[in-house]
Amino acid sequence: MSSAPLASLLAEIAATGAGTFFIDGIDRIEKEHQPIILDVLRSVFREPFLRNWKVVVSLRDTGIEPLRNWLGEFKALDDDEAEELARAKPQLRPLLFGPPQISAIVRRPFFAKVLSQNFTSAASEAPFEPQSEVDLIEHWWGRGGYNAAGQDAIDRQRAIIELGAFRARNLGDPIALSNLHDRTTRLVEQMVADGILQHVRHGHSIRFSHDIFFEWAFFHLRRPQYGMA
Repeated sequence: MSSAPLASLLAEIAATGAGTFFIDGIDRIEKEHQPIILDVLRSVFREPFLRNWKVVVSLRDTGIEPLRNWLGEFKALDDDEAEELARAKPQLRPLLFGPPQISAIVRRPFFAKVLSQNFTSAASEAPFEPQSEVDLIEHWWGRGGYNAAGQDAIDRQRAIIELGAFRARNLGDPIALSNLHDRTTRLVEQMVADGILQHVRHGHSIRFSHDIFFEWAFFHLRRPQYGMA
C-alpha cells in the first residue's frame, strides 16, 4: 500500500465505506509509529477533497499534554471554535482574539481550560488584556501560578522557583519529591489540582503538566536581579 498516494487511498476508503479515522489510546502510541498518525492527519486536514473525514480518538490516561510535542499543530482552536468559546467564557475573549503570540497559546484547549479558571478579574479590576507572552507570564506569576494572593501567592512562587530549578538541572527527568523542601511538597497536591503539575509516580515524583509552565518558571528563575518575589 506504500506505493499509493495516501490522500488518494483515503478518498477511496471514504467512497466505499465511512470516512472516519479511529485511534484508540492515542496517548499510548510509540514514538516510532507517531509519524504514521501524523501523515494521515495531515492529509485529512490539508486536502480539500478529504474535508468530510472525521477523526475520533480516545485517551487511556487523564493527561493530554504529553501529546503536545507531536500533535501540537492539530490542537489549536480555529476562529469559529474560538468565537464559540468566547461566547461561553467572555473573560477569555481578549486572550482568544488578542495578539497572535497570546492567542496561539490560549487557543490550545488545555490552556483555554486553565486560563478560564485563572485569568479572571474581580469586578473592581480592569479586564486583563495582555499584549505579549511576558504579560501573560507576569499575571500567572503574580497569582502564584493560579489564583492565589498574599502570602499564599508568595509561597507558591517559591515552590515554582524550586521546581523550575530542579527541572533545569535535570531536563527530561521527573522531579523527585524527596529532593524538594517540605514547604514545596506541601503545595504539590494544590498545584496538581490547579493543573500546573502532574504525578509521575504518586508519592515519589512529579513533573510540570506542560512544558510552557516550566518555561515560565525558568523565566523567573533567571530574573532574580529584578527583585521579583
